[in-house]
Amino acid sequence: MRGQVELVAYLALALAMLSILTSYYFYSSLKSEVEAVQQASKIAMKASEPHLTTQRIENVVCLSSGGDIEFLLSNPTEKELNLTLVLVAPVGITLKYDNLQVSGPSPLEVTESVPPNSSAVLEVKVLASKEGTYFLLGKAIYGGKETSIQYPFIFYKCR
Repeated sequence: MRGQVELVAYLALALAMLSILTSYYFYSSLKSEVEAVQQASKIAMKASEPHLTTQRIENVVCLSSGGDIEFLLSNPTEKELNLTLVLVAPVGITLKYDNLQVSGPSPLEVTESVPPNSSAVLEVKVLASKEGTYFLLGKAIYGGKETSIQYPFIFYKCR
């Protein structure tokens, strides 16, 4: 009789352990699914927010050709956004954007409208009067965000 009681106790213990393991397994899989959904919603949220990227930068360049920076602002929102670039070049550097031309240390300030659900590219030309390493500093303001900008440029004589 005692052996049967021990057997029933072991079976009850085994069932309890199995129940705990099963619960833990389902909890773990549910937790990972919830985390995956949260991650996907974060990515979707970021994709629905405006964002600025540097699409192209040529910063080791010959004096005669100069360098370029292309700023790409994606606007996936339903409203028009303004992108304001304020770039400050050091002495000896000239910045060009469309018909604007500014020599350092004067700032170049450009504001462009980006229509809803579209993107805009702003290309800034960077020219130098002599060889050297220069740092272009500034900021970009769009959709209530402000991003710092810092790019080194190395100019050399063309051979």
